[in-house]
Amino acid sequence: MERALRIRNDAGQVIGVVRKGVFHKRIRRSEHFLRDPEAIACDTAALQRAASFGATKLQVLDTESGATYSAPIERVLKDGITVDRGHGEQKALPLAKWTKRDPRQKELGL
Repeated sequence: MERALRIRNDAGQVIGVVRKGVFHKRIRRSEHFLRDPEAIACDTAALQRAASFGATKLQVLDTESGATYSAPIERVLKDGITVDRGHGEQKALPLAKWTKRDPRQKELGL
């Protein structure tokens, strides 16, 4: 069984885990999504740390809706807007650049 590697921010808080090449984070949209620009942000150092442990993808679960947002870590680091709103440097990737899976939406049966 593969162990999950904990990823901490610079303050020492566990903010996610790396498992099978994916950096998993759980957040609440109402509290953690940026509104201007409309984006999901992640601690830059934590992204780099996760990549150093072999993660190539970031997957964010919105615990309020159950929706999952996925993006390559490289895209978040390269295309993300650098922001610091009092919690250290973060990369904010606009929502349009994420792949979203929402369990509340039914798939079309073709």
